[in-house]
Amino acid sequence: MNQLTFFEAPAVFRHRVQELTSLLPEEGGRPMTATEAHTLLNVELTFALAEMLGFDDEPVTAPWALLSGMPLREARLLRLDATRRRALVNARQLVPYGPRFAWLVALRDYLALPAHAPRSYHFDPAEPSPTLIANAKRLPPNRIQEDLFQRCLTERLPWRLRPQPKLAQADTDYQFRAVVPTNDQQPLTALVQVRFSAAALAAVPPLPPAWLAPRPPREPLCIRRATLEAVAEKLDQLELKLAADYRGYRLQNWSDRLRNLTFQLVRAGHLDPTDELPMEGFMHLAGMVASGKSTLAMLLAAYFCQQPPGRRMTLVVGDVQSAVGLANQLNTWFAGDPETSAPVAVPLLGRSTRETHRRAFAHSDDYRQHLARRQPHWGERWLSPLCPLQACLTDGTVATQLEGHLLPAGREPCQRLYKLPPALADAPHRGRRRAPAPPVASRTAVSCPFITSCPQYQLYRDMPAAAVWITTPGGLTSGSLPPQVEQRPLKLGELVYEQSDLVIFDEADTIIKWLDDFYAQELKLTGGQRGLFDTITLPTERHTIQTRVMPPGTQRWVGAERAAQQVISALLTLLTPGRGPGFLQQWVANHQFTPLSLSYRLARGIAGLAEYDRPEVPEPQRQANEQLTRTVLHPFEALLDEPDPLRPLSRRAREQDATRALWQLLQRLSNAEESASDAELRTECAEWLRAFGLSQVPSGPERPAAEVERLAYQLQLVLTVALLDRHSRIVLYEWDQRPAGVLVDSPNHRSRAAMQSLLPLPLTGRQFGTYYASGSRQAGAADHALSLFAYTNVGRHYVLHFHELFADLTGEPGPHVLALSGTSYLPDSTTFHVGPPQGLLSPPAEAMAAIARSKFAFLPQRDAQDKGIRISGGGRQIETMGRITQLMSGLAGRGGQGHLAEMLDRLHHLGQQDPAQWADRGRLLLFVNSYEQASWAADALRSSWLAQRRSIRYLVPQAAGEPPAGGLLRADIEQFAHQHDACVLIAPLNAVGRGFNILNAHGRAAFGAVYFLTRPYPHPHDAQAVARELNRRTFDWLRDSGQEAWQADGLLGKANAARRQALRYWRQAESRSYYSTLFDDPALCAYPRRDLAATTLGYVIQAMGRLLRGGVPFHAFFVDAAWAPNNAAPRTGHPQPDAPETSLLAAMIERLRVYTSDDDPVGQALYLPLQEAMDAIEGFVE
Repeated sequence: MNQLTFFEAPAVFRHRVQELTSLLPEEGGRPMTATEAHTLLNVELTFALAEMLGFDDEPVTAPWALLSGMPLREARLLRLDATRRRALVNARQLVPYGPRFAWLVALRDYLALPAHAPRSYHFDPAEPSPTLIANAKRLPPNRIQEDLFQRCLTERLPWRLRPQPKLAQADTDYQFRAVVPTNDQQPLTALVQVRFSAAALAAVPPLPPAWLAPRPPREPLCIRRATLEAVAEKLDQLELKLAADYRGYRLQNWSDRLRNLTFQLVRAGHLDPTDELPMEGFMHLAGMVASGKSTLAMLLAAYFCQQPPGRRMTLVVGDVQSAVGLANQLNTWFAGDPETSAPVAVPLLGRSTRETHRRAFAHSDDYRQHLARRQPHWGERWLSPLCPLQACLTDGTVATQLEGHLLPAGREPCQRLYKLPPALADAPHRGRRRAPAPPVASRTAVSCPFITSCPQYQLYRDMPAAAVWITTPGGLTSGSLPPQVEQRPLKLGELVYEQSDLVIFDEADTIIKWLDDFYAQELKLTGGQRGLFDTITLPTERHTIQTRVMPPGTQRWVGAERAAQQVISALLTLLTPGRGPGFLQQWVANHQFTPLSLSYRLARGIAGLAEYDRPEVPEPQRQANEQLTRTVLHPFEALLDEPDPLRPLSRRAREQDATRALWQLLQRLSNAEESASDAELRTECAEWLRAFGLSQVPSGPERPAAEVERLAYQLQLVLTVALLDRHSRIVLYEWDQRPAGVLVDSPNHRSRAAMQSLLPLPLTGRQFGTYYASGSRQAGAADHALSLFAYTNVGRHYVLHFHELFADLTGEPGPHVLALSGTSYLPDSTTFHVGPPQGLLSPPAEAMAAIARSKFAFLPQRDAQDKGIRISGGGRQIETMGRITQLMSGLAGRGGQGHLAEMLDRLHHLGQQDPAQWADRGRLLLFVNSYEQASWAADALRSSWLAQRRSIRYLVPQAAGEPPAGGLLRADIEQFAHQHDACVLIAPLNAVGRGFNILNAHGRAAFGAVYFLTRPYPHPHDAQAVARELNRRTFDWLRDSGQEAWQADGLLGKANAARRQALRYWRQAESRSYYSTLFDDPALCAYPRRDLAATTLGYVIQAMGRLLRGGVPFHAFFVDAAWAPNNAAPRTGHPQPDAPETSLLAAMIERLRVYTSDDDPVGQALYLPLQEAMDAIEGFVE
């Protein structure tokens, strides 16, 4: 059974497993193993599910489409009632066969069960005509198992419980493994002994009998303006008192801020003003920058702080420092002294990165300001570095075993203490390498006895009484709960779901992006001695030596692991210059690759076509090229479609000569001792190409021998990757079959195996791609590295369906959800668009007027040949550095009298003419694409603008200590305006685009002008970006009944068609490089140029938000020549106009015109002033 889910099977299921394993065959032989019993019950439970849902007319190979949870538009799935929906989610919890590969393997294992196994189904899964489920069922039915399956599918499943850990005892020796950072690169690893005295444990309180009280039933929630007005008035009164107590405390004027909030509901395509916000289920409240989202979220939090006990709100924000700061603010208003009072708000933080958070907090300006005005900060309560266990270590232990270092915060052995036998109590071990497993009498770990009073666990003691929880996306998905307080296998997100009445996702689009990325991560297979196959080899071999006779599942896993090691060596040999042909490395460089994607590219080569059609290729020719490619590709698809390509082929595949010959080549490669250098194998690949590949191509000139050799090498690489894919899938999908001695975390431990059985699988399937990276492209890496792109789930489903994540499993509705953002309504953007909004948070009139009065201009800087200087999309790092230097020199001007100096003078002049709008705004914000570029630009600008060199700052990522000279920590950015000698800030667009209010002494935007020095553009081979895009398209396709995939027959037909469609979309996205390679495919809802324009518009809008605070206008300049290449070309007379096909700036303006048309009242209300201002852009010709 799957041991990593939230729920477990009923006790009768476990009892049935025991009965099956005790059955003895009548003619002798062995009984069934527990693994075989689980296979029998899991497969038949899945067939029972299909029968219950009305899918028994599907082939036996179809149920993986149900277990995967894939978003399929299938009429029977869309009509499921509550009972059948529970059956489906129960089965996903109990049966670990969601991936297609796992289900097909389970069918094979089911057919191989011992003859005495009480199987109720008999079938042939082979294509092209696998047995239908209804025809596979034997008579008479097995009533025992049918009744069991009925209970499993219809009853509420029990939660899986972790064992309650025992606490360490007094006067007993324990040992733990400590990994301590040191000054050199390699950390110190030591086995450390500790002993707790009876006196030290005497004052420790016992574990509480209960942690969180049952939550009252949820009720519909409707927030009225009058209620918020009362809250705002209360906050203003509290702040007046705080200002009197603490000199320098800044009033926030909540009543004035609330007056600027305007609510509208979207009803039947119209906007209706309202003074009420009804929240039931999921509500998307779209807005614009400066529309008051943060004000609304904080007023709602303050409202919950004043509600009767039992009501709770959770606020999800973008970063930990914001969570700590907001919790501190709420407690400062309502709780009083952090030393003596119980908090009303608590930040929910993960423990593994605790030290990073603590250091960032200690260096933050917010904390320093509290210290300066002698005001306590609640963050000290939750980020204390104190560790009682540390105090129990003797001075000698610290000096000798830890070499004087302290245990790092977040890495203490809270749950990992091992009792030492007396004979080992005086045998310390330390070393610079990975320590062996502790020599303990029992491998059962116990917990630190101080947990109930430990300062580092304070937030868990504060959570029950707090009315407001504040966390981050990382806290939701990865924040663990100590087993002492919560025995269920929950992360913070599941507890938030259970305990909250309202959950607010602030900047919901950013949180969706974070979750999409979280469920599409890179898993290192090998490289730097830290990859998965680097760490499992030794324990696997050690177990094999000790245990020669293993269960069949473990034998299969060990065999796949050993074979994978050999294939990895062969693959890296082929891709190493000097060992393999250099063109292979170039062929896969910078790409993620899979057997199918490489096969497609190889098929194009065999067909004599370019790997991807250029946009200028006419559509009829493109279709003809695709048809020829599909013909050549067919044997590859047939082979890769086999459940296990190393096992005998299915009947349909055997009947195809090309597929059978390709399978024989794969067998030959698998059996080769050193396939990478096997010239005979390469000759066989060339023979296959001549016999079955090139023969499919219309007659033309005979291919040169060198080209055939290149294709043969590529074919060998395809087959090698197919072998690695096969072995890796067994290791990853059948992780539970690994030997007991392999104590490595699950490869997908970060992306939560439990949540993987709740969220839908992506249409492409899991474990989708393999990366190749050489050490020369990754600083600090080993010479060679291979990584797997683990695309496990559709991450955005987590937010969009958070209000009902567990509803079908528990029968209870989830919390109300309010999704807020200033860029969540950009319909063409796969990055920002959340969906149709149910309401609108309209920007205040003064903010809209400020946008209308703002000035935009295209300001390319030119080189000696009068060409516009282009930064984005421009080659190697050294070349980019040189162009940034040129660009900054141009902006600074000769003698420092260029455009930047002119703009500062103009801002100072405006401040004198119109102080209400421009006073104290003589600062410039310069945007680049990365922290590295910010450092380069700052250095270049200081060299060119000597008069202002001391006033130039650049943003640095949150670091452990003080920033370098001229650097500004991201957490301190809101204090930039209070640095009297600073007037220029250079920062990555993504780092400043939202969440920060950089205000001057008058409470208005500190910056008067912004320069977009670079044009944002996604990396052309960023697999995470493609996964995010495909996740959005998945929901688009689901809403479109006319999609080609939904025209296929039956559940299996639709699932396979959707899978092919998703892979086709992925290939198209992978083929993009420059702006000119973006072309539409309406059949796939793919409009990449519109997507890029809308997404870039979102980044620009976020940046504008830093300049609009207080309702003031600004100046904005697009500097990179890549924004508008024709306009930036050498000036030879009349300016050359740009269009959306050539210019991202033109495409952005076009999208604004579409969104502000009469057909879109939401877009018109949000973006009309911006559209009018950008229509009047200076220096740009359309």
